[in-house]
Amino acid sequence: MLGEPGSEAARGSNNWVVAGDHTTTGAPLLANDPHLDFQMPSLWYLAHLHGERIHVTGPTFPGLPGFPIGHNEHLAWGLTNVGPDVQDLVIEHLDPDDPLRVEYAGAFEPVTVRDEVIRVKGRKDVELRVRETRHGPIVTEYYDGVGEEVALRWTALADDDSTVVAFSELVYASTVDEGLEAMRSYVAPAQNIVLADRDGHIGWLAAGRYPLRSDGGDGNLPVPGWDRAHEWTGWLPFEDWPRAVDPERGWFATANARTVGPDYPHYLGDDFSAPYRTQRIVDRLSAGVPLDGAEMAAIQRDVVSLLAVELLPTLRGAADRAELSVVVDGWDGSMDADSAAAALFQA
Repeated sequence: MLGEPGSEAARGSNNWVVAGDHTTTGAPLLANDPHLDFQMPSLWYLAHLHGERIHVTGPTFPGLPGFPIGHNEHLAWGLTNVGPDVQDLVIEHLDPDDPLRVEYAGAFEPVTVRDEVIRVKGRKDVELRVRETRHGPIVTEYYDGVGEEVALRWTALADDDSTVVAFSELVYASTVDEGLEAMRSYVAPAQNIVLADRDGHIGWLAAGRYPLRSDGGDGNLPVPGWDRAHEWTGWLPFEDWPRAVDPERGWFATANARTVGPDYPHYLGDDFSAPYRTQRIVDRLSAGVPLDGAEMAAIQRDVVSLLAVELLPTLRGAADRAELSVVVDGWDGSMDADSAAAALFQA
């Protein structure tokens, strides 16, 4: 299912999980298709581990002792990006007499400096001097036209990042509840994890560390780093992370769009993907067709863009030349590779 042209959503991921009441076998089904750019070497590789206490299959990353997506003999799981606001820009005041000191709460404190070397095959090493305040690394030099020193505060830069622990424990989980509990240690990047177990249960969790801002703000604008009134005071408790277990409708789907409603009491962010992909999945899951592996695969291969469907009346109105009208007349928004209407719409 294609996203908005030219946007990050055009590369977004989809996942969904369906309870046995809606499948041909009476057992849950789970699907996941992470859409990442092609690259060489690939970010993903497929693995199968079988040992005394472990039997798990799925795609994973080089060096990661776990499986972000996969299944063991009892539980299956899949991920999509939540896309919350967990990065803040912090304006820093450096001491004019000593640029390795930064102002905070009426005094100056040291700036941490470290040298990093990035080794590049066939080229000279790239050497970086990183300056870091209590809020994070100073990133000003990497952007043109920024007159202030700005630090990046980000949950993924935490010293106590225990994400690897979550993935390591997930492979041993046997039930949806155990899988959710394994994600308690998860930090970043925030992920919608859907799960299904052999007992017939399904679940979803927006796993990740979400900051609590002392000023009650949303992080959309830079804040003064010398003023302690804008600090992060902690993290949203695990028990308050958005979740659902065995929802009454019998399925749950995510595709990088907003997954919580207006009644959810905590701020997650404002910059989610548009809901078109999610809605297309929901439409197909709600069509009343008994679901099996073939139908799940067909949903993954679906190429109908609901954005195109929504904009078709405008497109037809703009196609004032006869030949353009013929191209889009009767088109249903399918982004088939050989579709002239799809090419016209993208253009």
